[in-house]
Amino acid sequence: MDRSIIDFGSDPTRSRIPISNINNSLLKFLLPKGKHFYLNVSPDVVVARKGELSLQKAESLKIAYLKVCSETGVIQLDGNNSYDEVFRQLLTHISEVYLHRIRNLEHSK
Repeated sequence: MDRSIIDFGSDPTRSRIPISNINNSLLKFLLPKGKHFYLNVSPDVVVARKGELSLQKAESLKIAYLKVCSETGVIQLDGNNSYDEVFRQLLTHISEVYLHRIRNLEHSK
């Protein structure tokens, strides 16, 4: 996933551009074509991985990221699961895309 677009819409403090809110329709337009995924983990895990964040900041960021993902069609993967489960989720979504393409090719013949 091109994180920079989602980061820009979810956490304006990461940008050097003084913007407080960006329209999610514009974000959706800016996203490169294709499927995009967001690894959604609990705020506790984020704080443990990134010591510079407070629990309150991690919770507010999670809300912002989930809102942007929901409005732009980004697929959420549950990062609180095991590595194998997260990878299974990812492969399931990718397989669906390719199966859809194959079926479209079969119907176009």
